[in-house]
Amino acid sequence: MKKSIFILAAGLALASCSESFFEKFPTDSLTPENYLKSTEEIQNELYDGYYTLRNLTQPIVMINEVGTDNGYNWKLNNSESHIRLNESTLTSTNSFSNDVWLQCYTLINRCNTVLDNIDHVAMPETTRAQLSNEAKFLRAYGYFTLVRIFGAVPFTEHDITNYRELYSYGRTPVEEIYSNSIIPDLKAACALPDFYTANSSIGRVTGVAARTLLADVYMTLKDFDSAKPLLAEVVGKEGARLGLMDNYADIFTADNSNNKEVIFAVGYASGFSPALGNYLMNSCLPTSFGTLPGSRITGVGTFFLTYDLRDSFDPADKRLETIYRGFHDPDRNNVEVTTTLKYYDKNNDLAGRASADSGCDWIIYRYADVLLMYAECLNEADKNPAGAIAQIERVRTRAGLTTDIPANQADVRLAIENERRLELYGEGHRWYDLLRTGRLQPVMNAHFKMTVPGGTTGAAAIKDFMYGDGTCSIEDFELLFPLPYDQQKLMPEKLPQNPQYN
Repeated sequence: MKKSIFILAAGLALASCSESFFEKFPTDSLTPENYLKSTEEIQNELYDGYYTLRNLTQPIVMINEVGTDNGYNWKLNNSESHIRLNESTLTSTNSFSNDVWLQCYTLINRCNTVLDNIDHVAMPETTRAQLSNEAKFLRAYGYFTLVRIFGAVPFTEHDITNYRELYSYGRTPVEEIYSNSIIPDLKAACALPDFYTANSSIGRVTGVAARTLLADVYMTLKDFDSAKPLLAEVVGKEGARLGLMDNYADIFTADNSNNKEVIFAVGYASGFSPALGNYLMNSCLPTSFGTLPGSRITGVGTFFLTYDLRDSFDPADKRLETIYRGFHDPDRNNVEVTTTLKYYDKNNDLAGRASADSGCDWIIYRYADVLLMYAECLNEADKNPAGAIAQIERVRTRAGLTTDIPANQADVRLAIENERRLELYGEGHRWYDLLRTGRLQPVMNAHFKMTVPGGTTGAAAIKDFMYGDGTCSIEDFELLFPLPYDQQKLMPEKLPQNPQYN
């Protein structure tokens, strides 16, 4: 086996086999001479790529939620990285830049290793195509994440085995990474099966997931004409295996993973050793001032919901079932602290656990997201606001709401933005959405100037937590994150820092 070393990537690891695909996890280190010689070993390397996605859950969700008007960090936990993210005062030493960089390149290296070695292993051609296309999807997701957060980044489609090669890699223009890797990889992955029935394959990348991710790429590039037919094809597959769940809250329960609304998710499970639980449950619970009824579990308080988001919901909105308003901090005049239940696994309470071990998945794409993406394409590519409203209405009807949107492009554009915020809150979309539509600065700079509603008990105590001290803003340069300090200082000429970051 050749050890992957590109940009701080970790060494390869095996994935042990079990009945469920997402219960595979690294268990041992490998020796170099005899690895990647069989189909099983290629599969294990790919499984390790899937496993690496778990390490992206926290930073991606935090960037998109705590870094926007959706969420905030309870400052008393003294987490500098979360506070700086929340107030848009990032430096190159923040943990989020480092985590995204490290985990994306680890994922990319796993995929490159699979693709570099798969043709040397005897296996049925259908198996080779399946594993290759899964690896291409995951690699594309890794690069798509990197370019949205950092802009131009080092690019390679091969495993690097000579450490000296590291110093030859500079920042490749974003356009080249899209055209030479992300888009062709996802086009190839569209050939994957649309659905799986075997339990051991549930959770793998599908052709539906590939079309959805490729459509997201095109929309990010403002190519709505290319995105629209991909989304139309996904919508055309609606049926018993794909569609809206009847009850919104049921999408997120640990016992209902991979339901028909889920297109692609990072799987978690509770009760395993080593642990396979989703740490976001910890993030969404306070440190010391309360637990949910029937629970003994507290958390770390790094992801709560802003009052602005909370108050954006219509009181009749059924999606409010996933929002909990029962926490009050006695040291802050009993101020209300609002959180999401999307990652709260009730099985913890049934098992009497004193610490969080959540089997709730992080859903990257689901069907309601597709409907709202499709609505945006109809509005932008076809100038068809009425058709877009029909897609929005499907999502709102499930939420128990009526739909009254003026049928003009500007109003529909804003309606889609607002509906995506309500429907997908807490799932890791808000920063990407506002960045893609050019709305990040106006929305966030207005957010930083907000005040807590005057009637809120303890308003003065919570304002600085939720909205900053009144001096926060997002400047032009902050549309990109800083490159990690250690990486940039290692090769300052090849990896120049994004402007205005230290």
